Amino acid sequence: DKIIFELGIEPNWDKKFMDDIDKRLTDKELIGSIFIFITPQTAEEKTKNNLINLYKGKKFFKDIKIFDGSDITKWIEEDPAVSIWFNQQVGISDEGVETIDFYYDKWLYSTHIPLNEEIILARNIEDNIVEKLNNLESSKNLNVLNIQSNSSEEALLFLIAYLEKNKVYSIKYKSIIIDESGLTRICKEFNRYKNTIIIPLVKNNEINNINISFLASKDIKIILPTEKIDTRYEKIVLNDIKKESFGKFFSKYIGYSSDLLDNSGISLINLHNDLLILTPDFENNFKPYEEFILSLLPIYKWQKDSLDERFIEKQTKDINKIERTITNMS
Repeated sequence: DKIIFELGIEPNWDKKFMDDIDKRLTDKELIGSIFIFITPQTAEEKTKNNLINLYKGKKFFKDIKIFDGSDITKWIEEDPAVSIWFNQQVGISDEGVETIDFYYDKWLYSTHIPLNEEIILARNIEDNIVEKLNNLESSKNLNVLNIQSNSSEEALLFLIAYLEKNKVYSIKYKSIIIDESGLTRICKEFNRYKNTIIIPLVKNNEINNINISFLASKDIKIILPTEKIDTRYEKIVLNDIKKESFGKFFSKYIGYSSDLLDNSGISLINLHNDLLILTPDFENNFKPYEEFILSLLPIYKWQKDSLDERFIEKQTKDINKIERTITNMS
């Protein structure tokens, strides 16, 4: 259904409502749509109902709703996801809890060159992801959906980008991200979160956390991002990012040729607030160079089956140039 929103801040909100809705009545393409009017003023229920019934009688709109200041206040107080979002907008911190948008922006811009939705989603994706997400919302038999990637951060980042691109707003705007302290707090007032989707960020050895099991037993919906490990939950296992797609991103933003990449998939891992790009042979080939590569600029790190001499040579020149610049500045 098409939805039309109008906002009126004037004290005589009822006049603004009638002016706005009368203008819409001349557009035949809006027949059967939903008209929603929002005002921060306090409106008497009788006045609201009279206006709604008056215009419903014209049989133009499928539905008409008026939300006033008291409705908005109640919404903020009773809906945890909205309450947390509102608090973040006005600079109030909710310990251990944050919204999807806040987490997403913080993650994307934690690196010198921001990530984007295109590269996060540049992988072969299961056709039934939306179906599984919808099942989580609607099924009484499914309370936990486990999304797996090479890191829990990458799994969560994919989920947020996917929800936005596919406009799955019914899940996005009901979801909150919590750490272990937030998980404990929510368990104490779980009834308040009956219409909220919980996304816990916990360590792998905590995925069978008693708090997660407790919330699931109370019919609280949970999306659990983890690494690729064995779990007892319904799961979505993500493929690695495509080499070709990442090659384009790599050469466009970093300035290195995409042919430096190997044939493996690419993993994104948030390490020391920087973006680490690595392949499955991390432990064997990358570890000895960790201290050196973590000191490099730009922030994006890369490695192959064997570290490419051209890469090391160019990075060494970059480091020398940076050191000379710092020396001259001091």
